[in-house]
Amino acid sequence: MEPLAVGIAPAAGIIGCITTGNIVGIGRRKLMIILGIVFLAGTVLAIIGDYRCFIAARFIKGLCMGYYTSLTPLYGLVMM
Repeated sequence: MEPLAVGIAPAAGIIGCITTGNIVGIGRRKLMIILGIVFLAGTVLAIIGDYRCFIAARFIKGLCMGYYTSLTPLYGLVMM
């Protein structure tokens, strides 16, 4: 079961990178704030839950990392 716990975050990150274009219409700054809250919720879920909650939290946090990876360069280009 450890390979699932380790590999689900990068897999979710790939999904997050691919689907960023669909949700960037919300606004980059607002989306980064929302993702920060969702990432925090994933962290709390990982701490208080059992193994299934831990896997779900890793998936949520992986999605957020994928979105951040795509949003950060876009946010920096607008600021220049």
